[in-house]
Parts: sequence; structure tokens; C-alpha cells
Amino acid sequence: MNSSDFAKRYVSFYKELKTWKNIKVIPEVKKRVIRFAKETRKRKEEEIRIEKEQRRKLEEYQRKSRIAEGRCQYCGGKFSFFGKTCKNCGRKKDY
Repeated sequence: MNSSDFAKRYVSFYKELKTWKNIKVIPEVKKRVIRFAKETRKRKEEEIRIEKEQRRKLEEYQRKSRIAEGRCQYCGGKFSFFGKTCKNCGRKKDY
């Protein structure tokens, strides 16, 4: 592409940009865009909430299964025989 082609394309893009800047947004379209943005934000917040709830349930399940196995509820490590402290994280057995 030579410089004259580039200059022509630049001028045409610039003119197109100026025309789009001059066009007023129709109020109905603006309302639709705002409503779509709100719905998208709500949907994303709901997805985040569901993901957090699933993560919390998984952690609760892991904690209960570790307790049932006689392991540390925090890291899943084994307890020492005499001190009843976890060999991995050092926390005392509190259940």
C-alpha cells in the first residue's frame, strides 16, 4: 500500500467518523442500550453470586469429609499422635 492509498483511506475514515459524531442518538435506542447494560450487569452479578455459593458449598463439603476421615479440617493433613496438632499447618485439632 502506498502513501496515497493510505491518505485516501484515512480521509474516508475521518469523514465517516465525523458523520457518526454528528448523528444524534435516538432516545428509544438510548433506553434500549441502557436497559441492555443493566441486564448484562445483573446477569454477571448473578453468575458471580452463584459461583461464590458453589465454591462455599464445595469448601464445606471438603471440610466435613476431612473431619469424617480424622484429618485436619483446614488443610487435610494428618495429626501428630501425641500433640494432636496438624503436621502440615500446625493447627490444633478443634473438633
